Amino acid sequence: MTNNIFDEREKGFEAKYKLDQEIAFKVGARRARLIGQWLATRAGMDGEATAEYARAGVELALDCPNDTALVACLHEKHPDIGEKSLQQRLNQYRLQARAEVIAEIEQGTRSPSEPSR
Repeated sequence: MTNNIFDEREKGFEAKYKLDQEIAFKVGARRARLIGQWLATRAGMDGEATAEYARAGVELALDCPNDTALVACLHEKHPDIGEKSLQQRLNQYRLQARAEVIAEIEQGTRSPSEPSR
């Protein structure tokens, strides 16, 4: 019986870890899309051009190993925006993205394993 309890706890921890990883990925992708949309709008893009730029932002974020590298890449592409400003935007959009993803999960509008919009 003790083994069953430990097995159930282990499965519970594994399920929570998996959920946490899925949420972290979704938050990262959503944040990248938001920063891409902001940069595109700032550059005067609209419509499909903004959506395409946002998708490119997600790909760039996935290629960067951490936020420092992402800020450096974004600053290289947008030298008119300071690194501190970019870091602040990333932090702002991380909070916004996390709130949106969690709200969607809590409302049951989307499971964490479904693709982002």
